[in-house]
Amino acid sequence: MRFGICLLACIPLYANASQKSEMINQLLFGDVFEIQEISTNQKWFKIRLCFDHYEGWVDATQYTEISEAEYAQLCQSDQIYVVTTSIATLKNLKDLTTIHLSVGSTLPFFNPKTQTLKVGNQVFKWQAGEYALLAPQNRDWICQKSFLFLNIPYLWGGRTWAGMDCSGFTQIIFKIAGYRLRRDACQQATQGETIDFQDRQPADLAFFEREKRIVHVGLILPENQIMHALASVRIDILTEIGIWNTDKQAYSHYLHSIKRMIK
Repeated sequence: MRFGICLLACIPLYANASQKSEMINQLLFGDVFEIQEISTNQKWFKIRLCFDHYEGWVDATQYTEISEAEYAQLCQSDQIYVVTTSIATLKNLKDLTTIHLSVGSTLPFFNPKTQTLKVGNQVFKWQAGEYALLAPQNRDWICQKSFLFLNIPYLWGGRTWAGMDCSGFTQIIFKIAGYRLRRDACQQATQGETIDFQDRQPADLAFFEREKRIVHVGLILPENQIMHALASVRIDILTEIGIWNTDKQAYSHYLHSIKRMIK
């Protein structure tokens, strides 16, 4: 078994071994994975992410190989530093180039005293932005931090400041708050405790359906508001029926369930 890490700002993850196929996810800086399959032309790797076990294909030229011991250490570590601002920057001390990291990026093997991280023969120096050691945060923290994501454009499969989909948004806001969600809305809906509408609280997640399939998720805010990604990350009104779009004055999504991820 071979293992890898993303040392670029992000790497697209495709449904199939082709850049013409659907982008289903993005790896962020510091994401680690195991390689499950190699395409016949050796140009594509099918991978499985450590964080959420999501699978897909990456371009073989975009990853950095790590050892099984490094992979295990990063997967099992309880000392995980993540970026908590929209954008942060690292300098690669080998070639003096700058990498712009998105919120939710992981800082592997990060030393807060020297403000550096080393992976293989590459050493990076922290330049700007904010980071934090992962620890469970409360509901107020999540709701306040969510405003960092407002107006990020919608992008199917996206998880960066340049574009996110609905479940990418909820996964990243919960990641920086110290909680691990799966990748897709239908997968996230299998987690947590089901809550009645009248018992909802800020930082619960609301899931929405179309033709009996879960197709959307959003973060419940105070005062009957919900933050979700539709065209961009925005705030609308949540009712027992679904999401009332304040621009169109119509329902955009219909409620399936509410889940509590924080005890």
